[in-house]
Amino acid sequence: MALLERLQDKGLLKTDSYIGGKWQSSTKTFSVYNPAATHQIVEVSDAESTLAIQAILSARDALDGWKQTSATARAKALLRWYALMIEAQSDLATILTWEQGKPLAEAAQEIA
Repeated sequence: MALLERLQDKGLLKTDSYIGGKWQSSTKTFSVYNPAATHQIVEVSDAESTLAIQAILSARDALDGWKQTSATARAKALLRWYALMIEAQSDLATILTWEQGKPLAEAAQEIA
């Protein structure tokens, strides 16, 4: 059974680069293999230098905004992110297991 078929939320498996608040694909891709089973899991975008530079500049700009955000607002954002990760813990652990070859229980603990 393929990885995507095992996920409850199929939208968690991304193959593009998240840059500047949107998903961006590349003309080049590379394969991700399950190291335990040595089979291909998925093809993902290979962010070339122009996308890498975009990502760096976007991250720098985002940091400037993050610095202006109050500690309370940052805490709420991080707690929301944590809650979303825990909500998707099973799927995220499955993805980690397939891409890293680690035991599912260990991957689930890593998410927590």
